[in-house]
Amino acid sequence: MRFISWITQYKLMAVHQGYEVLATGQGRVTSPGYTVEFRPHDATHAEREQARRSFQYRGLVTAPGSEKELDPIDVQHRVSTFDTNVIADSELRARVEKALLNNPDFGRDYVLADEPVKLPPPWPAYDKLVAQGRRTLEMVVEKIKAQVDEAGYDPVAVIAYERENLNRPEVIAALEPQTADEPDVELVSA
Repeated sequence: MRFISWITQYKLMAVHQGYEVLATGQGRVTSPGYTVEFRPHDATHAEREQARRSFQYRGLVTAPGSEKELDPIDVQHRVSTFDTNVIADSELRARVEKALLNNPDFGRDYVLADEPVKLPPPWPAYDKLVAQGRRTLEMVVEKIKAQVDEAGYDPVAVIAYERENLNRPEVIAALEPQTADEPDVELVSA
């Protein structure tokens, strides 16, 4: 899960450390705790836009040396994020996620990031075009190019899907020449 905060370096004790005192008087940690630290300048464009819609920014900062009385700095520089995938222990990750979702600051200081919108495949069998067995990557590239040329699929959409999913440089390089707006025309004097 990914969370967005409007506060630049937001920190929150999500899970308190379990601790017990033994009969000898010494202490022992029974379960790990976790402090969530949101990372500044890590938000995607979509997350910054979600932050604009989700939060009411208080105390806008004015740019230094501004001639105007109120010349606010764009709030996108305040947005910070936290991704629970950084927690290796799956049990602790689940506890942190539950704590974040049930915290009273949820919705006020931070929100759950929207799932990024995934592009649909350019055609139904696109994901099956992979190098395996006797089919080489060169054969896959030729098949994709043929589909784009013969069936009229948009090469820009195919490249976007390829970058988001399989990200094969050979496929992208083969399709990029087809994305040019105007073909090169040689001028001949009359």
